[in-house]
Amino acid sequence: MDPQDRRERRAREKLEERQAAFLTDLAALLETEGGRRVFARLLMETRPFASVFSDNPLEMARREGERMVGETWRRYCAVAEPERYLAMEREIARRDGRGSNEPEMGEVLSGDEEA
Repeated sequence: MDPQDRRERRAREKLEERQAAFLTDLAALLETEGGRRVFARLLMETRPFASVFSDNPLEMARREGERMVGETWRRYCAVAEPERYLAMEREIARRDGRGSNEPEMGEVLSGDEEA
């Protein structure tokens, strides 16, 4: 194996280690009620499932930026701790007053809406 291949492999391994550590840290946060509250608020404020449409192109760009931040963190949470993420999602639904007939975020993602 040439030195370039070794450097690339080591760089990949370091990245994978950092990603694993990040997900472990995030899972630890999601295990606490306070951590779930913080991420629930982040998701409520960034509205990853809301429409970004606006007549004003700058407003629409701002909304899309917020939505992408929310979507990124939503994916991190779902990967790091799926069960805690779903519990947090249910807490958001209760706070928003969504009825039990409305699909939860997990159902929207998987396409498993109940009839």
